[in-house]
Parts: sequence; C-alpha cells; structure tokens
Amino acid sequence: MKADPTKTSPSDGTNLERNSQLAGKVAVVTGASSGIGEATARELTGLGASVVMAARRFDRLKAIAAEIEASGGRAYLLANATFTTGAVLPADGGSSAN
Repeated sequence: MKADPTKTSPSDGTNLERNSQLAGKVAVVTGASSGIGEATARELTGLGASVVMAARRFDRLKAIAAEIEASGGRAYLLANATFTTGAVLPADGGSSAN
C-alpha cells in the first residue's frame, strides 16, 4: 500500500485521519506521563484508538490527556494504581474487589 502524501503522521500533530484499524479499539499505556509511554499514547490516539493512560505523575498525565482530547482523541486516566502480577491495586496496597 502506497502512503498518501496528503496525510501526515499522527506524531506530527497535523491533518490526522482517525479512521484506521485502531478506530473503536482501547489501548492501555503505562508510563504515559513521559518518554516512550507518552509518545505511544499520542501515536495510538492519532491512529484512532482510545487510550487508558497510567503513570505516577498524575498532573502531567492530566495535561497530556487534555492535549490528546483537544486534538480530537479520547483519553482516560487511571490514577493511584500499582500494577503487580495481573492485578490492579489501590496505591495504599489494599486488595481490589473482584
């Protein structure tokens, strides 16, 4: 498939087309407040996915989510969570109710 020169990459923030294989999909991105996690969240939303973003720096996470939503993406925040072997626990270490 040849690239369409009228479309730009989601990472450059312009002329996004949100109709792709990822439209209607949800991705969970950890470490989303900076670096690779932030870039991944932005790229996935640019490709049409909604993202659930988790990170320790919640203020930074909120700012990134606001930018994603302002550009037409959908971002959800997961706050005060610690990830262990397959479980999501409150930050205080209590057990989650299933």
